[in-house]
Amino acid sequence: MLLLKPSFTLAPLATSGAANGGGHRGPGPPPKRSKKSHNRTFLRIQGLLPRFVDTISFDDLREALDLYKSDLGPESVIAGEFELWKLKWTAVAMSDRPLTAAEAMEQCDTLLFPQIRILLQLFLTLPLTSATAERSFSTMRRLKSYL
Repeated sequence: MLLLKPSFTLAPLATSGAANGGGHRGPGPPPKRSKKSHNRTFLRIQGLLPRFVDTISFDDLREALDLYKSDLGPESVIAGEFELWKLKWTAVAMSDRPLTAAEAMEQCDTLLFPQIRILLQLFLTLPLTSATAERSFSTMRRLKSYL
């Protein structure tokens, strides 16, 4: 089996919690987000992909920015990066734009667009389904039946 090494590296994201001033505070698991909220956030960040970037405004990203504020810099910096990112890709023909988030991330200059890169990284790591949780419940049910 041939394993290919990715041509980019992922920067570590800040963990949310009391140590960095955001996110879940206190004992126990963080509060659950609704599936609707998750899907909305996914669709908002998807707007950063070069083939969709000319269809959204910075205001469309606000919900995602609020959700991931502990991982991102100041909103004014993100707004500036977004305008440059949008300007960069609107000047490129649609057929020459990256088709996937991974391709967009490869073409995202870390020095010019550090916050956009973090958002793309978050987009790439968002789960699309809850199949893992459903599998674990199915396994627990079989184990319980066995016992």
